[in-house]
Amino acid sequence: MSDLVVTEFMNDNKKNIKNILIITLSIIMGILIVISISFYFINKYFHIQKTNSQNTGTIRFDYMSSIITEFEEQHKSMKLTKDSTPLSDEQYNNIISIYSSSPEKTVYLTFDDGPSNNITPLILDLLKQEQIRATFFVLGTNVNYHPEIVQRAYNEGHYIANHGFTHRYAEIYENTETILNDYLQCNQALKKALNNENYESKIYRYPGGSTGGRFHDTKAAGKKLLKENHIAYLDWNALTCDAEGTPTKESIIENLHKTVGDKQVVVLLMHDSSSKILTYETLPEVIAFFREKGYSFKNLYDVL
Repeated sequence: MSDLVVTEFMNDNKKNIKNILIITLSIIMGILIVISISFYFINKYFHIQKTNSQNTGTIRFDYMSSIITEFEEQHKSMKLTKDSTPLSDEQYNNIISIYSSSPEKTVYLTFDDGPSNNITPLILDLLKQEQIRATFFVLGTNVNYHPEIVQRAYNEGHYIANHGFTHRYAEIYENTETILNDYLQCNQALKKALNNENYESKIYRYPGGSTGGRFHDTKAAGKKLLKENHIAYLDWNALTCDAEGTPTKESIIENLHKTVGDKQVVVLLMHDSSSKILTYETLPEVIAFFREKGYSFKNLYDVL
């Protein structure tokens, strides 16, 4: 009898263990199924959120792009209007009084005698990198040679002003009419280069400056004729002497410091003709000099 009891007891234990294992496995399977279902719905939820976020981002990007495009188009339209509208008396006076018109320290970087195919693009690259817009007083003859560079400077927001056509003093200053003609010839070259028959450069820089020299009286008389034709003239009040003698980097920076002094508004004369590699090489230091002194960089669009 004892053997039978033991045998039955062992059989019952086996059944219990088997049942426990089955129950345990069932519970584990149930948990795994619940976890799997949970992961499915969680993943689906985050996928939807991610998709919505991406769509929202795309919508926001498209929206911002449309605003930027619209702004650029408006700016371009305003610029074209500015360029084709005759110079008003107020704008003329703004140019003539530029040295005393700003309550803050302001510098206008200006480059004469270009464009050139080797120096001007380098200067444009640097100005773009530094996010500075300058003013280029171009020669009509060089505009005819390099219209694509004029277009680039214009498209990048630089002001394209007028430095006459030939830079030949005897021809330009023969009389007042020849001064006006010098401006008009250059202006015509700009119309062609920019493919804009309505373009008016409006600002003339006398070759050699508007005062002094043996043509002083003719230059002075020419100012009245220019004004009658809605044309302002602009000289400079600081310079690097990059076109005088045989300059060096040291002499360029020395002249910069000496001629700027403590001026509130600076119209700086530099050159971008084909031989002025030193102008480009010292330009980073020129820019750093003005930034350290707290100057804001502007061009003539800011005055007109």
